[in-house]
Amino acid sequence: MSNKLDSVTSDLFNDQVTLGLLNALENTAGVCDLTVKRSLPCDKTKIGLWEQRNACMLPDDVRSFYASCDGFKLTWSYKIEGVTTADRASGSEARPALAIGNITVNPLAELVRLCDVKSDSVNMNVMRDLQMLDRLSDDGTPSFAENSKIFELDSSLDVGHVCLVYVDENRGEAADPSPSSSSAVRDRSLDSYLHEEPSCASIWLLDTTYRWHLLAPNFSNYFRKALVHMGLPHWQLRFTDMGLTSTGEFFMNLVAPHLNVTEKVPAIGQLDDDESLSADTVQLNHFDPSILKTTFKVSKSKKNGNPKVSS
Repeated sequence: MSNKLDSVTSDLFNDQVTLGLLNALENTAGVCDLTVKRSLPCDKTKIGLWEQRNACMLPDDVRSFYASCDGFKLTWSYKIEGVTTADRASGSEARPALAIGNITVNPLAELVRLCDVKSDSVNMNVMRDLQMLDRLSDDGTPSFAENSKIFELDSSLDVGHVCLVYVDENRGEAADPSPSSSSAVRDRSLDSYLHEEPSCASIWLLDTTYRWHLLAPNFSNYFRKALVHMGLPHWQLRFTDMGLTSTGEFFMNLVAPHLNVTEKVPAIGQLDDDESLSADTVQLNHFDPSILKTTFKVSKSKKNGNPKVSS
């Protein structure tokens, strides 16, 4: 009875966190091997030690996330119609399952800083290199300073690193993702469009060419975007000036054509005035971080010694 209750509680939690994505994937033709890996929550001591060690406070939504689960990974595969391979065991043909979907949030222990990384030949201070790249590149980069911090939120991508970026808080200014002089007006339009509260850290993509792309103003916004795009390959590039790769566009058209990849999504901070004015008529599916505030108590059964998760 206890195991059934734990299973129901876990399924309910997964369904709430993914905003019904699991049910949608289960009812999508061709989707298979759907798995969700969720660890037990971090206690306040573990979160406090991380904040003390890194000398910064986690944003409220990130703290609520790790207080509910220590990392998250959702994966799924897809079987393409008309593509078959020979099964030597049975002598028949079968459709291969391609690993497609992936939504990953690193565990707290793997939320590590992108600095003081040692290469094979020399010691390299990544923050200093990024500061130099910041000076040489366009304006669409975070405003790095001595007390800026970058943490790797997702290290499973082949197009770059999704990072939690803290800019210089002493400056009292957010990173400006647009190169124009009307950045302040566009930032206000962006806030109105996203209907999001400002956060001390935003989510950026550091691509393989060491260019920065703003993905979301906060973690909740980024996680919601990941769910909307079902963890499809390279979906993050849809919010950059590069656009989707041919692989990402193929699978998005195949699995989720309703996402309308033919119309490029404007990069964060590139919304014009008309788009910002009409944004009030668009109803967004908000990710409410309060659903992550459910605490789970871990206890050991005296009979079998297995951990028990209860709300």
